[in-house]
Amino acid sequence: MRVYQGRGTTALQPPLSVDQRLRHLAAALPNTAGVVMRRADGTGKSVEQQQLELEERLLSEELTRRRVKHRANEIQDDALFTPPDVPPPTLADELALPNDGPKYALDELLILGGNALITARRKTGKTVLIANLAKSYADDAPFLGCFKVTPLPEGQRIAILDYELAETQFRDWARALHIQNADRVTTLHLRGQGFKLTAPTAQKWLVEHCKRLNVGAIICDPYSRAFRGFGKSNDNDDVGRFTDTLEEVKYQIGARELYLTNHMGWGEEERSRGASALEDWPDALWRLTKNERDSDSSRYFSAPLGRGVELEEGKLTFNPVTLELIYGSGNRTDEAHKRVEDLVLDYVRDHPGASSSEIQNTVKGASKEDIGDAKSRLIGDGRLRVEKDGRTHKHFVTVMRMRGVAVRGA
Repeated sequence: MRVYQGRGTTALQPPLSVDQRLRHLAAALPNTAGVVMRRADGTGKSVEQQQLELEERLLSEELTRRRVKHRANEIQDDALFTPPDVPPPTLADELALPNDGPKYALDELLILGGNALITARRKTGKTVLIANLAKSYADDAPFLGCFKVTPLPEGQRIAILDYELAETQFRDWARALHIQNADRVTTLHLRGQGFKLTAPTAQKWLVEHCKRLNVGAIICDPYSRAFRGFGKSNDNDDVGRFTDTLEEVKYQIGARELYLTNHMGWGEEERSRGASALEDWPDALWRLTKNERDSDSSRYFSAPLGRGVELEEGKLTFNPVTLELIYGSGNRTDEAHKRVEDLVLDYVRDHPGASSSEIQNTVKGASKEDIGDAKSRLIGDGRLRVEKDGRTHKHFVTVMRMRGVAVRGA
């Protein structure tokens, strides 16, 4: 480490890399090809010869350093190696095993024994979602009101590794949810604890702690904090080391499912922050989002990708008192269409016989293109009717009858 001094300041500078040292040497040496520099013993070598010798020495040092690091990694890997469980010797033997149990941990959402990555827009209720998930495991209740949970084996519980919430807030939310079998949930409050899974000692402690509590499923929230110490979150190798570590911990604990939460990026693309390896890892990808373009605070849930998983987006109904979430029909596209259609219907009710140009130029709250599309859909499904008056097309809300009651544009 070098000490740099200048204009009343003193700062530690990191040691130069090999390339930096070579560049500094080249800049310091003048262009003196063929000039001889005399040594004390009377012999002499040209500047070019001395520079080449220095380069060779530095390269040799760097290669030695890399070989030592590689060998150290090999020794460490050998020391940590654990033989995998060996399946039946042949496929025929394996296929002879019984296969009549449940296929899903959560119907339509995750295979039994799988891993799920829950990606959410910021401040969309990610932690409330996983609290609902924990309640479903504890009480054997359908997740989001409709997805059946395969119960954990008798005596097992779900663990939440909570790096994010303050303990008091977590307890307030847990009380609001009214979990009937609260003893089937255990929580590790890790916010501010400096608990890093990079340390083998931390991994061993976590495994022993969870085995002692008979943990059968794990929720880790969120990825960004649990990842600390593994390197760069946009580096596939570093992310791979992290997910491998999670898998090893899960296996050693004997847990059945593992859930990891993450935030989406800041752009419109709905994918997890960080390297692509993170979304390559799980058995199922879940999405929690909202319609950023509307003031509506509705949330939407989907499981667009996975092994045996493909759940279309649905609207979540939220109970602010009990914090319960219910999955239902409707997606952001449908909701956006309905909003503009209602604008058009309201205008035509108030202005019967309005022309196309009047509707598109007068209705506020949406673009002309969206208004025109909404008008076309309303005509197509019969909620608007058109009467031609010369070259003008006049629009009227269709009166429909339901059980003898007139309903306009219903």
